[in-house]
Parts: sequence; structure tokens; C-alpha cells
Amino acid sequence: MWRVARLALVAAMLIAATYGAMGVTGRSVSPHVVTLARIDGRALTGAPVQSASRMVIAYDLAAARKLWMSTHAGRGMLRAGPVREYGVYSDLRGVDFARQAVLVLESAASSSCPSSLVDVRPLAAGAIDLVTTPYRSDEVCGANLHAFTEIAAVDRDLLPDSTALSSAQVLLDGTRISTVHAATAS
Repeated sequence: MWRVARLALVAAMLIAATYGAMGVTGRSVSPHVVTLARIDGRALTGAPVQSASRMVIAYDLAAARKLWMSTHAGRGMLRAGPVREYGVYSDLRGVDFARQAVLVLESAASSSCPSSLVDVRPLAAGAIDLVTTPYRSDEVCGANLHAFTEIAAVDRDLLPDSTALSSAQVLLDGTRISTVHAATAS
């Protein structure tokens, strides 16, 4: 009986190690980026040359509430644990707006290889680079295009000031994002 129990424990540990390793590609999540929600969008038609991306930042609670509702995060499934699945992991009550801002990143990628925001790196002259990592290796990525939205609380000192955001250079894994906005409450 103990042998069977030990075998079951070893098998469970191997399964957990395997599935845990599948979702990790070597980049760890920064403590300065807290994922609030991941929303699986819709399939997109056409095949743009590069993935389309849009970033919106809410620097205050009123703007963040409006942005939160516009992304349909309020209708998402509440989840716990590692941020590997789509759903809501936290809400705006956990955001300290004196220290953090809410960043919404909308992007398009293969539905079989969605990426996740893992860090925000300040660059020279007020520019920032949003660093993502794919959930799975490139070997299983399909050619279809899917819309994804990720909402995160990010430390303000990593982001451009709200007045400088419209002129700041924002990169997504080294490629410039042309659509960058500050959310407003009105």
C-alpha cells in the first residue's frame, strides 16, 4: 500500500513539474508588474506583417475604473495561482495609485502562443520597453491571429509621466508601439 502511495506521489510531482515547466520560458516576472487580468479576445482576420499593439495607462482610480470596464475584465472568471490562464486575478482595490498605475496592453498574436507581460524596463530619454514572454515555445505557434488584453499594475517610476506619455517612445520587445494613450476619467 505504501508503495502505491509513493508511486502516486512521485507521479503527481512529475506531472506538476512538467506542466509548470511548459508555461515558463526563462523570463521571470518582475516584482514591479502585477497582473490583474488576462482577457482572451477574438480571432482576427487578415495577416498583418507585424503584431498590432496598443497601450493605455490609467494614472488614477477614476480613469482605471473606466478602462477596467471597457476591457470587460469585470466579466472575467476569478482565478488564483500563477498567471497562465485567462481570467481576473485581482481588482483595482489592490492597486496603490500613489505608487502604481494601471497599464492595459492590447496585442495580437498566435492563439497557440500568447505572450504575457513580465517586465517594464525604462530606457534612455523617457522611453520604455515592455518585455513579454510566450507561454509556450515557438515550435507550437500557429499562423492564426488572435486579440489579447492584459491588465497590470506597474510601478509608476518605470513609466513615463502622464504629461510626457504622448511623446514617449514605447517599445514592445524592442519594436515600437505606435498607439499609446493615457486614460482619463471623462
